[in-house]
Amino acid sequence: MARGYLARSVAGDGEGVVVVDPTWYAGTEHHRRCDELAAQGFTTLAVEFRDERGEPLGGEQALVVLREAVDYLGFHPSVGGRAVYVEGDARLVDLALAAIPGLARLAPGPASGRGRSG
Repeated sequence: MARGYLARSVAGDGEGVVVVDPTWYAGTEHHRRCDELAAQGFTTLAVEFRDERGEPLGGEQALVVLREAVDYLGFHPSVGGRAVYVEGDARLVDLALAAIPGLARLAPGPASGRGRSG
């Protein structure tokens, strides 16, 4: 699996969110977003979409990373089979939604009442 950043829900457990962005490269901006979502009760994972040379991953490679991230988060003890959502870069979000059954876009707004969005 690619490198990433995991932020556990401050509630101890909760639904999962995979944060996707092709520009992420060990940057703190994505760490902050994960930490914000964790403070709202989500266990959040941002994964790096670059190879070991720092080159951006292509479509099929990115999809492999997305699937691994969703699977990892879905089975993580803090998520425990609850819903997993995706947010971030529109192209990667659309790729994930088209290819991964049961995945949904994280709806904007307060943590309570969050859920699936088209």
